[in-house]
Amino acid sequence: MAKKYQETSQLQERIQADYPRLTASQKKIADYLLKSYTDAAFMTVSELGRQLGVDPGTVIRFAQRLGYAGYPELINDVQELVKEDLRALYEPRTEYREAQPAYVQALAGDWRNLDQAIAHTPQDAINEMLKVLGQATRVVILAQDMAVEPAQMLGRYLRILGIPAEAVLQTAPEFSFALRNLKSTDVVVGLGFARSNYDVATGLEVARHQGARTIGFSGTVACPVAQSAELALMCPSQSVTPIPSPVTMAASIFALFQALVAQQGESFENIMSRFHQNYLRMVEGRQGENEELREDALSQF
Repeated sequence: MAKKYQETSQLQERIQADYPRLTASQKKIADYLLKSYTDAAFMTVSELGRQLGVDPGTVIRFAQRLGYAGYPELINDVQELVKEDLRALYEPRTEYREAQPAYVQALAGDWRNLDQAIAHTPQDAINEMLKVLGQATRVVILAQDMAVEPAQMLGRYLRILGIPAEAVLQTAPEFSFALRNLKSTDVVVGLGFARSNYDVATGLEVARHQGARTIGFSGTVACPVAQSAELALMCPSQSVTPIPSPVTMAASIFALFQALVAQQGESFENIMSRFHQNYLRMVEGRQGENEELREDALSQF
């Protein structure tokens, strides 16, 4: 029986939820739809099957496996991805030269981005991310361009939790060096906003090949980071300017941090207690400052 999904579900969410249970032929279809959906959007079932070297019946069964009634419903969602990209590229943007209207529009836009992120949160994937990060012996974070600051923030939050984390930024050689000795207990996280973040995406694929778990934070479904990670979280980044908004990605990272804190329970409280003790020993003797320093200690991370 086909599974029931909410009408707001996206193709990528369905594929991610079922990907581990797909057959080899079905994974081939899934990978193609995620990486080349603009090419697939107007193919018939026979054309798609011929393109991938699979039987049309396999394509239909793949669609039904994801919860669609058939191929037409599947390809409608693929076409919606293309339409979403076109809207993002060509819809007239709000005029942002006047300071006050732009300010209000920017806040409203981030509100909509956050609302969309909440509506499309893949809870199963979030639960698996929490499990994977909680068990990680090391976390390597890959990022380029606008994703550099969120990557540094994620690394800092993980280190607060006692999870060894390193943010590796910008270039393929640095990524390659950081990924040279991965273990199955390591986790590689990729962050990206742009379609051009291929180095980060390739880094995730290299990590998966070595047996490491991978997580992706992506500003748009068109970003290759979303398509290369084992577990992916969409962080809508629409803004009133051509520059993507980092607000939803930053909020998602902090939400994940808070969920990890809740997961650690007493362990996190012990970490914070030791931190406070060590910090107060370091500032001992500063007359009249200890109480303020005690309250302000966490801001020193």
